[in-house]
Amino acid sequence: MHRCVLRPADRRRPTFRSSTRLQALAALLPLLLAAPLPLLAPATAQAQSTSSVVQVAPATRRFPADALRGDISFGTPPAINLNGRSAQLAPGVRVHGADNMLVLTGALAGNKATCNYRLEPTTGLVIEVWILTTDERTRLPWPQTTADLATWRFDAAAQVWIKP
Repeated sequence: MHRCVLRPADRRRPTFRSSTRLQALAALLPLLLAAPLPLLAPATAQAQSTSSVVQVAPATRRFPADALRGDISFGTPPAINLNGRSAQLAPGVRVHGADNMLVLTGALAGNKATCNYRLEPTTGLVIEVWILTTDERTRLPWPQTTADLATWRFDAAAQVWIKP
């Protein structure tokens, strides 16, 4: 069996004509040299008018209807203290910082914060945490127990809870 053996005719490398390459490069050269000039003009105009920059407020975060509010203090993962009681973070927990970026749980050891959190229904472990900003902390009332969740009504569009 000679499947892997190449015949001498197959071993030849393809040949490229250097004149073809030079012609292609010569045709592209004016385009390459002219392209950066228009790109520099808007940058200088933008640098001159920095006073017209508009600051956009960050979007408000949407919390799910089963999110509870509490005070959390992070220990060595997965140990946490939630509303003064010891609890555990679930494997694969997602912790959202005040800037809504995901935060590693190991980096939070020793920190305390007010947060919204979700519990995993079957195990009772904390599956998701949102560390709140000062504006989000003032959004009251917010349920702190599962009993409150069962009796209060949540307006998802306005992100407010209505007590019965």
